[in-house]
Amino acid sequence: MNERQMEALARRARALLETAPGPDAATRARLEAARRRALAAPARRRIAAGWGAAVAAGLAAAALWLGWPRPGAVPAEALELVVVDAPPELIEELDFFLWLEETEGRDAG
Repeated sequence: MNERQMEALARRARALLETAPGPDAATRARLEAARRRALAAPARRRIAAGWGAAVAAGLAAAALWLGWPRPGAVPAEALELVVVDAPPELIEELDFFLWLEETEGRDAG
């Protein structure tokens, strides 16, 4: 569609809207009431969302203040096992394998 055709279509649409009958008084009243309810509803949701965001920010600040997550809290080896798609048996016995690695390091040194 070129620009001239778009303008002609817009003119026809405006003409149709102008000649179309409007809603009766009862329908207009119902629509206005629904509009007022819809406009009032987001204000309540915004307040609830604001409180939710404030709580989430507070929890994040508390976690950072308390030092969570601490660097080194999870050994890098544990993360490697999970990331490389290790078999579940290895993950279940992770403490044993970490202990084994630690003891092997002491025996070698």
